[in-house]
Amino acid sequence: MEHEQQFIEQCRRGDEGALAELVGEYRDMVHGLAYHMLHDAEAASDAAQESFLSVFRALPDFRGDSAVALRTWIYRIARNECIARSDRSRRWRSLVPPDSGDDAVLAADDSASPFDDAVAARRSDRVRRAVSTLREPYRSVIVLRYFEDLPYAEIARILDATLGSVKSWLYRAKVYLADALVADAEVVE
Repeated sequence: MEHEQQFIEQCRRGDEGALAELVGEYRDMVHGLAYHMLHDAEAASDAAQESFLSVFRALPDFRGDSAVALRTWIYRIARNECIARSDRSRRWRSLVPPDSGDDAVLAADDSASPFDDAVAARRSDRVRRAVSTLREPYRSVIVLRYFEDLPYAEIARILDATLGSVKSWLYRAKVYLADALVADAEVVE
């Protein structure tokens, strides 16, 4: 605990080594969240970079003193950056799901046939497209719970909401996703 407080204090003072360590520690987490919310690798990289700039600017005002509080705070900043980018992007164009890439198959099996891989990729694309249509906070709870695998309590801290609200939003988000996927399946047929 003492090491965490010292580390946070070094970051607050602008220690370049501590700031580099902070980026190294949270880069994958922030980029992963941004990618799952924005569905575009370049936009995710830009959002992650902007998120860290926001973190650096706001560090002097950070009130937490533990790594858990810091992680939650960074998640919240990154989420807000992604929401802002998504809102700006929607004004200019609709969200486009990513091309089928390495991560398009959520649960690919080495022994799966090419047909199975294609079906899994198509299913993954449909789910990503459906998630991208969700409004906030539903999109965030789905991304944080199922793409980032965070526990409900941490999601509640990130979203600054009660545990009950998170569970309710998640339930509604799954209902909305199911409806969107059924509608998408009807269009495909």
